Amino acid sequence: MAAAAWRVPPPRELRAELPLVRHYKEQVSAAFVALFRGEELFLVRGRQSGLWQLPGGMIEASDLNVWDAAAREFYEETGSQAPLPSSRLQGWFETTIELPSGGLFRGVIFVLQTEATCEVPFAVNGETREALWRPWRNLEDLDFRWPNDQTIPQIFDMAQAEDGRRPVVRAGCYMEMRPTLRCGGHMRESAPEK
Repeated sequence: MAAAAWRVPPPRELRAELPLVRHYKEQVSAAFVALFRGEELFLVRGRQSGLWQLPGGMIEASDLNVWDAAAREFYEETGSQAPLPSSRLQGWFETTIELPSGGLFRGVIFVLQTEATCEVPFAVNGETREALWRPWRNLEDLDFRWPNDQTIPQIFDMAQAEDGRRPVVRAGCYMEMRPTLRCGGHMRESAPEK
C-alpha cells in the first residue's frame, strides 16, 4: 500500500515526545502548523469566513498520531498540492482555550522553520481560498479566525524562559514582540456540504 501523499516523517527531535504517541491524539482535539520562513509566518484564509489562520484542524481517527494530523491538515488546507516542506522543529506546545459553552478546546501547535527560499504550492479548496507569508511584526494588520487570535501570540509566550526553565520553543523572529491580534468574530468554519 502506497503512503499517503501528505505523510511526512516527523522531525527527529519529536522522537519519544507525546505528539508521536498514539494514545495522545485522544487527549487533544486539533493540530496546527506554525511554519516560519525567516521572519514570515505561513497563513491560510478561510474560504467561508475570509479570516486568517494557521493551517490545521481536527484530529481524525485515521491519523497515526498528532504529528500525522498536522501534516494531513496542512496538505488539505493548501489544496492538496504538496506535503509539508522540509523544516526544522523549533518546538511544540499544547494550548487550551475555553469555549463560550464553558468547555475546553485542546490543540497542539508545531512551530517549524523552513528555508528562506521555500515556496508552498497552494490551490483554492473547500476550506481555504488564499495563502500568504506574513512578517511576524505585521500580523496585527489582519483579521484572524477564532481562536488563532489567542493561540498565535502564544508562540511568543512559549519562546520565553520562565523560572529558570528552558523555553518550549527555540528562539526565532517571534521573540521580538507579542502580537495583539484581531478576531473576525466567527467561531467556526467548515467546508461546504458536498
